[in-house]
Amino acid sequence: MVKDSTHDVDAFTDRLGELGDIVDDAIADAYKSKEGFAKKLKLGNLESKVIYSAWDCDGDSVPPNNLYDVPHQGTFVVIAEYDSFWDESGSKGESYISEPVTNPTWLQLAILANEAMHVTRDFHHCFFESVDIIDDGKALKLWFGS
Repeated sequence: MVKDSTHDVDAFTDRLGELGDIVDDAIADAYKSKEGFAKKLKLGNLESKVIYSAWDCDGDSVPPNNLYDVPHQGTFVVIAEYDSFWDESGSKGESYISEPVTNPTWLQLAILANEAMHVTRDFHHCFFESVDIIDDGKALKLWFGS
């Protein structure tokens, strides 16, 4: 069987658009509550900068919609490390630590990854790729790519 590469590219592109739209909508909705509005006042403009790419598949596969899956069970703070390299651009960021979250979905983690980017001021590494459990199971560390 011969693969139709145009069809594969279209399906891949369509899925990326679908995932991006879901994440962008969730980020916009996250700050409509009173608590969300207060967080936005504290952190400033939280426009969607993150690009969701936390899935496992080979290069020829259409990424799964795993946004509602829970990658790690438990209660965690979510962290992203600050790198002073970004100070050269005048960014003046800091490390990000979230409030505790319980059984976060990939979508919830994408929202926190977007917040983390605004705190660390690292907008170059905008592809949210994974999380690891660290600190004896108390924290999830966000990983980004460029």
